[in-house]
Amino acid sequence: MYLKGLQIVNFRNFKSTEFDFSQGANTIIGENDSGKTNAMTALRILLDSSFYYNTKRLKESDFSRTLNADWKGHWIIISALFANISEVEKENDACVGIIIDDEENSAAVNALINNSEKDFGVVTLFIRPQFSKRKILYEARNDKEEFHKIRNSLSIMDYEFFFTSRSKVNFCDEEIYKKLVGNFVTLEIPNPEDEDKLLIGTPLNMGDFQNHVSVVYIDALRDVGKDLHNPSSPIRRIVEVVETKIDPKELREIKENIAQLNSSISNVSEINQIGINLNNKLIDIIGMVYSPDMKVSSELSDELKSLSKS
Repeated sequence: MYLKGLQIVNFRNFKSTEFDFSQGANTIIGENDSGKTNAMTALRILLDSSFYYNTKRLKESDFSRTLNADWKGHWIIISALFANISEVEKENDACVGIIIDDEENSAAVNALINNSEKDFGVVTLFIRPQFSKRKILYEARNDKEEFHKIRNSLSIMDYEFFFTSRSKVNFCDEEIYKKLVGNFVTLEIPNPEDEDKLLIGTPLNMGDFQNHVSVVYIDALRDVGKDLHNPSSPIRRIVEVVETKIDPKELREIKENIAQLNSSISNVSEINQIGINLNNKLIDIIGMVYSPDMKVSSELSDELKSLSKS
């Protein structure tokens, strides 16, 4: 299977956005601050088991900027569509659990697939107020003042992360969003006890599914050098694997070349002159007896791990 589509609602600079991917390599292009990193962060929150993001890390700034600080009561929704689930993958309960039956296909999902694709499934994350808070809001819907008082009292700690599978709607549709969350202007608030399973989907143990999805995130290239100091860096792990496959003869040649390079740099007259000038200045300051003998030289490491950082 592969990631076919991604829907993001109310997350950071996204109010309501859909991504349509093709099988193979895909590229997201945009200017600075257009949301490329935020889109990847949303995807990682949903699918990356190594990216621990929960209510303890959730921030008010994670809610869409278009809400203008009026985020309380609103939901963040991140939903992924997978296509071409293979016969081997169908042998796994976690993968089977996300598959939408052909006869249950909705127009929203059908719009994202073509004739060459088959056997697709959906996983969704709802970051929403806890059941008890949604119930209180529903019960206060006939009292505008009380409703807004309760809503304004909500905090990040009143939110939950709720994962589901097989939801069959386009969450970017404003009418669908209102059916799930409600309308805070007209106070048409849904009863959380009567949730529509076609909209919400089936509760999912996301940890089981994440174990069958490969997500490797590499920071921006400008940060790779710094990241190589981290033992868990994916680039560092790649280098360590490659290192075991290099011919020892090639490594010896590299070390000899580095030694020659260091010698060549150290013997540059201008480099030597720096050391001479430092020594003369130190002699002037503390005298010949106590002055150390300073030398400036090139010491590029010949260890592959060190070289990879360059």
